[in-house]
Amino acid sequence: MDDGKSSVDPAGAGAGGAPLPPPMCNDAVNGTLPLGELGMRGACFSVAAYPGMREGDYVSLRFDGGASGAGAIDFDVTSNWVGKDLEMWVPWPRLKTLAARNVTVDYVLQRVGSGVGEASTAVTLNVEAFPVGGAGRRRRSADEDDEPRVRGERKDFRNRTRWQS
Repeated sequence: MDDGKSSVDPAGAGAGGAPLPPPMCNDAVNGTLPLGELGMRGACFSVAAYPGMREGDYVSLRFDGGASGAGAIDFDVTSNWVGKDLEMWVPWPRLKTLAARNVTVDYVLQRVGSGVGEASTAVTLNVEAFPVGGAGRRRRSADEDDEPRVRGERKDFRNRTRWQS
């Protein structure tokens, strides 16, 4: 089919007819994604290295929350990712809209030079409802979840004359 759109093989058959494995959520605990414990960066999903992985392949992680919407995170395979597991992050603001719902997650592999996408096996995650106290501790930015940084000293320049005549 040459209509400018690629079709997807819903059977999930990868190279050699074997189905592609489902994506793994590194932050899920027993099939539940705890929103109150995630940082602003969100949840990390891993796609295992697949047979025949080449530079130029295109992987699209799809998540569907039913009435609360769907989304996708896209990844272009470059030479430094060939043969390695791919990591994709779903940002916390997107996950927040899926709170207290079951979400179906899969990915579509578009091999370079191929017009047919290969869908993986889907996995269902339960996105935890917000705790009674809210969405966890407040964060001013995503950097607060990183290792502490040494901040420069703030100098007081109130008593200095800016321009002298």
